[in-house]
Amino acid sequence: MSDRLTYVICCTEGQGPGIHACHYDEESGNLSITSAVEEGVANPFYGVIDPTGRCLYVVDHCKQCGGVDGGAVSAYRIHGSDGDLSLINTQPVGGECPCYIAMSNNGRFVLTACYVSGSVTCLPVKEDGSLGAAEGVVHDVPAGREAAHAHSIILSPDNRFALAADLGIDRVLTYQFDSEGSGLAREDLGHVQAAEGSGPRHVVFHPNGRRVYCQTEYDNTMIAFDYDAASGSLQVIGAWPTLPEDFSDVSYGSDVHIHPNGRFVYGSNRGHDSIALFEIDEASGRLDSRGQTLTGGKFPRGFAIDPAGRHLLVANQNSDEIVVFAIDAASGALTRTADVANIHKPCCFVFAPSL
Repeated sequence: MSDRLTYVICCTEGQGPGIHACHYDEESGNLSITSAVEEGVANPFYGVIDPTGRCLYVVDHCKQCGGVDGGAVSAYRIHGSDGDLSLINTQPVGGECPCYIAMSNNGRFVLTACYVSGSVTCLPVKEDGSLGAAEGVVHDVPAGREAAHAHSIILSPDNRFALAADLGIDRVLTYQFDSEGSGLAREDLGHVQAAEGSGPRHVVFHPNGRRVYCQTEYDNTMIAFDYDAASGSLQVIGAWPTLPEDFSDVSYGSDVHIHPNGRFVYGSNRGHDSIALFEIDEASGRLDSRGQTLTGGKFPRGFAIDPAGRHLLVANQNSDEIVVFAIDAASGALTRTADVANIHKPCCFVFAPSL
């Protein structure tokens, strides 16, 4: 059995444990909970583990931290193969409602996106794993828009740039990033404008580093971009619906992930309650829809593909369950294999590195 330590982050609003440590069997896809943690977080949304596997960092959608208004990031020490956690420290992020966190390849910085304040922040990681003070950047709001709502931030494969998706201003912005020293630059280098009202939410790099894919929240599309590694700029290739043509009810796009083989991109639909599958044309980056698979639950806020590419795990937030699907490596198709029920409001999976 190939066992990997995995954490499930749950947006519980203080109504239950926000972090669950699990053993994940990479062969079968089975996920078994070993412990739960409530200390240090009130309403977590997203997490990331440092490259050495020693610490877990989690954003908290709390209203105040240490007397400072806004959300927080908590750092935890990971102990043993069961993944028990002890709180190292908690820092305010300097923004309201953080909902995403990423980490530099060298483990020296974490970056967050804050939904309500429309800001992205960068926090240094000290040698002992603790967090330093945050520095934030607030997105400008163009004329005619009510507010910015940053929803994700990711780093380029070479860690020279950070891309931030903002669904309030329909932009994906590019920032200079220095992983060895100053972290995130305070001025963006420019942006790519998505369709008005589309709501770019989550973005992901293709394994080849030459393209980026974005799941929108409001118009339920998957956008493909060409990426210029020299400048960090993006150019739209096209956009494809993530919902069936005959679906007319309300649904909101959510998460996006690419299979490790680079052939397939997946997006989650909250309302239709499905995972959309697209095949990627290697030459052009364009997409070909391969349909949708129902998640077997309600409101799939987040999902993840395991590092081996064997399974896709779905967090059905409003039905309090996780559903695991086997992935066909040739077609990308999903087949339901396992369920984990009675886990309150799951929203994010974090796989520990195999060391």
